[in-house]
Amino acid sequence: MQLNIPPIIDVLYQEFLEIISFLNTSQEPSLCGHTNRSFTKMLALSIGSYFEYEVQQMLIEFVGSKTQNDVRVINFLRKKAIIMQYHTYFNWGEKDRIDKPGKNANSFFALFGEDFKNSVNDDIKSSPELDESVKAFIELGHIRNILVHSNFAAYSFDNKTTDELYNLYKKAVGFLDYLRHKLLS
Repeated sequence: MQLNIPPIIDVLYQEFLEIISFLNTSQEPSLCGHTNRSFTKMLALSIGSYFEYEVQQMLIEFVGSKTQNDVRVINFLRKKAIIMQYHTYFNWGEKDRIDKPGKNANSFFALFGEDFKNSVNDDIKSSPELDESVKAFIELGHIRNILVHSNFAAYSFDNKTTDELYNLYKKAVGFLDYLRHKLLS
């Protein structure tokens, strides 16, 4: 099953482009710069939040499919292993080093056992596109964590442009598509 790029991320990005275009046309370089800096951080958080939600929903669906939708098992795992645990699934990268994201999602894959992890790694080795997608996903999660756990309002996030974040996002969506297929097929 192919995920659709969520319209809200596209809408946010399109609105940003329209605002920047308006500010440039109105010869408002200071407002344009401020808007760009603020929006870039907001877009990174929006993407990270979307990814967290999607992975959690996939895991709940996965548990349901494996337990014939036993509500007791689903609720227990949702409350104790899924909700509020997302940050522990991946090795996001070096704390306080936005330029040092994690290298892979092996810690997440290993949660499903060595056979699953090895199968996924074989798929990644045979698909440069999937490898890029996983790395984009991890990088965006890393950026989100840095922003959330720093002084967000004062944090100077200038190592990615809005366009670069959006392009990373479009790549990373492929990882969600792959993961959904791998877990739910």
